Amino acid sequence: MPFLFRKGSYYPWSKEEADKEYWKLTLSLIVGTALALILFIVSIILLRSLLLVLGGMIVTSLIVWVISFFVQNHYKKKTFKITSAVSETTYLVIDLKNQSINYKKENKEIKIGFNQINQLKYSLIYMPFKECAKHNQFILSLEFLTHEDKKVRYYTVFHEKEIPHWSKFLEELPYSIPVLNQK
Repeated sequence: MPFLFRKGSYYPWSKEEADKEYWKLTLSLIVGTALALILFIVSIILLRSLLLVLGGMIVTSLIVWVISFFVQNHYKKKTFKITSAVSETTYLVIDLKNQSINYKKENKEIKIGFNQINQLKYSLIYMPFKECAKHNQFILSLEFLTHEDKKVRYYTVFHEKEIPHWSKFLEELPYSIPVLNQK
């Protein structure tokens, strides 16, 4: 499977923490919108008065450059980082010859046989543009449950054009493994 996964859950917080984060985000968006509106009105007033003067052209371009610099830095910090370090990623491969799923992390390779997997749960969630600054991105979460009641979770972010690769991954699994879509 051509995706790099990270171990764990994409949403590591509880519902209460998620609610707190939601309200923090909502408040910051309201404050940010109010500040942007005030800044817009002030900049329109300044632009109008500065355009009357020949030197106003230079000052106007500087103001626009400074505003764009701060806006760009603000969104650069807020967006979800899709790239991750190689040491934190895992490569999942179905090995039909050995009847197993191989986890490749750095130089280690761990095999889990199809007969050891009790079930596979997955969820495919659309990621909005405001979270990752890219269009048509999805989060794929995988959870393997073995017969020893051991859960292993992975997630990855990919483009919608890569969904056929995920379908091919599912088709290669044997029918004896229950595959559940947990939405």
